[in-house]
Amino acid sequence: MIRILTLLLFSTCVFAEGTLTDNISIASKVLGYDLQYRIYLPAGHEARNEFPVMFLTDGHNYLRRGNMDMVLNDLIDTNQIEPVIAVFVDPRNPDNLKDNRRRRQFLCNEDYLIFYIEELIPA
Repeated sequence: MIRILTLLLFSTCVFAEGTLTDNISIASKVLGYDLQYRIYLPAGHEARNEFPVMFLTDGHNYLRRGNMDMVLNDLIDTNQIEPVIAVFVDPRNPDNLKDNRRRRQFLCNEDYLIFYIEELIPA
């Protein structure tokens, strides 16, 4: 009986997990340098064609410090949010991760906006 209760307890904690891609590189002509990003795809994404998409700047921090992929899994599994695709954009130089370009990218930089509109979103 204890074994059955234990199995039931742990079976309620299991939920579908989305997938997280490895880093994807994009050579930005607008910005004049390469960037990288990762994409979270919710569980069951193969069965649907359309999902809302979230773009997260400082994406590496959302993943490393915030475990955002696990947070999304939990929120989706408990029906607190609809399944979404999340794009985690890393502001750091892919060739030198200590070179964080976020201040150049975020502070009133129209080119960064154009990069999203013309290069990242269509990709």
